[in-house]
Amino acid sequence: MSTNFEQKSLSSFIESIKRILNLSAFKTTVDDIITEQYTRAIQDIDSELDLQINLVPKGKDLNFLLDYVNQNIQSAADQVADNIRQEIQRGILNGETTDQLAKRIKFLFKEKKYHVRIKAILRTETLRANNLGTLEGAHQAQASGLKLTKWLDVTEDTKTSKICHAEHSKYGTPEQAIPLDKEFVVKADNKTIKSQYPPFHVNCRTVLRIKNERS
Repeated sequence: MSTNFEQKSLSSFIESIKRILNLSAFKTTVDDIITEQYTRAIQDIDSELDLQINLVPKGKDLNFLLDYVNQNIQSAADQVADNIRQEIQRGILNGETTDQLAKRIKFLFKEKKYHVRIKAILRTETLRANNLGTLEGAHQAQASGLKLTKWLDVTEDTKTSKICHAEHSKYGTPEQAIPLDKEFVVKADNKTIKSQYPPFHVNCRTVLRIKNERS
């Protein structure tokens, strides 16, 4: 049975690990990536529709997205720290030596699932930023008098999810485009998925496309 001293020492150690794993140092880089994707998507809509007007990023939406992405990434790092705590507690309860505890921690850091999770978050949220920018640019363009609709450009291969297969069947061509303010709605695996724009799941690759109904 672990003593109060051991418990306090463990808590102090975990707090140190969390400080080491704090990803705030990368926040500027992450913010730059997400902002660039969001802003470029708005600019692309301006060029695609040949508007020659000043479409601008919507600061409130962008700031909310940046906070959301950074919280997700930090959550992944915090999970590593929590798992380290659990491993050390198991070792203490088993009466393991310091060397044995160190091996537990070393093995945990070698696991790829944490790296994979952070990469998945970045990949998914980069897509979200791009598609959000596309939709925001389209809304601004429509305010100038254009009649615009949206559809989904789905990558179909062996990695495509059931959700995106369903999205492709229902919204996967310009002829299946829907109004900008409507949600894409499909059912997959007994679940109903509703969203204004992709991603529809982690590692989603579906891209939002805009159609000018007057062209």
